[in-house]
Amino acid sequence: MLDSRKDHVKFWRPQMLLMVSNPRSSAQLIHFVNQMKKSGLYVLGHVKAGQDFSEMSTDPTQEEYTHWLSLVDHLEVKAFVELTVARTVREGLHHLVRISGMGAMKPNTIVFGFYDSETPPDFLHASRSHYSSPRYRQEGGGDALFPLRAEGVEGKAISPLDYVHMMNDVLRMRRNLCVCRHFNSWTHHAFWTNASVKYIDVWPINFFNPSVEDPFTTTCLFLMQLACVINMKPRFKRFQLRVLLCDDMKHSQLRLEHLLTTLRIDAFVQLVPEWNDRVRAQWSVNVSDEYLTSVNTLIRDVSGMTVCTFVSLPELPPQPGNFISYLTKLTLLTDDLPPTVLVYGINAVTSTSL
Repeated sequence: MLDSRKDHVKFWRPQMLLMVSNPRSSAQLIHFVNQMKKSGLYVLGHVKAGQDFSEMSTDPTQEEYTHWLSLVDHLEVKAFVELTVARTVREGLHHLVRISGMGAMKPNTIVFGFYDSETPPDFLHASRSHYSSPRYRQEGGGDALFPLRAEGVEGKAISPLDYVHMMNDVLRMRRNLCVCRHFNSWTHHAFWTNASVKYIDVWPINFFNPSVEDPFTTTCLFLMQLACVINMKPRFKRFQLRVLLCDDMKHSQLRLEHLLTTLRIDAFVQLVPEWNDRVRAQWSVNVSDEYLTSVNTLIRDVSGMTVCTFVSLPELPPQPGNFISYLTKLTLLTDDLPPTVLVYGINAVTSTSL
């Protein structure tokens, strides 16, 4: 089963590598990705960047590794830990993607947190946090373990351009990509006790270039597979899986419903009539800020009280000169949404011919 030459879609499992900048601000996301792996491989990856290893007197990962193992126990997740030293986070990502796992049990899906200027929360210290522990409380005015960066983007280890380059590198290495945003909001919304929160929403639409064929692309089939995996977990079973289509995709509804039945994905398809009324007329080849703001408002109106929303990650631009603009558009698309997973699929994960 570890022989990669015998790989087959019927044995496919999401095998996750979550890139963790700091576990203090990532505890919610670490726990969520643990739910999404469906008994597959789960690796927490961290890069010690900023200095060449030859200039170091000792290996800084040796002492930290024990703390990371204790953290995994504290968060009660089933994950391996991989730490590496590199001159840049981007270079360290290459190390982790290539060497994590063993044989066919290697990460096929790389997960990033979103790049924004929000103040990182401290889930290991906050008194109301489910993950708080005296072991990780602040001592002497600073963090005893895993010190947090300051507010804003100045303390970030990577630039916005490098971040999109890392996304592009993952796809070039033929790995699926997930970009997660707003999972910190789980501390502010009582999802699990609020009766109005009923759905896990899936938007199988490339909002940068919508097409009636979007729900049947590799990306959107992977998107629906991940949402189905989450929906099967005991904590998420009470929520109904809902696949949302734009109104002008109504001719795809029966075809999609048949596909979901064939794949045994327990979900219902819902058309969003507001698309034609409020959004469609604003779409053009050059995706405008006004269009993205309208799409964002539409998603918030329809999916504003969902426990989690899965959205198709638009294809990256071919020229690096457009990377910053791409990240800005993603930010506009996902501002103020509920916990959101942007997904790009590389390889087929479902089959109707088995």
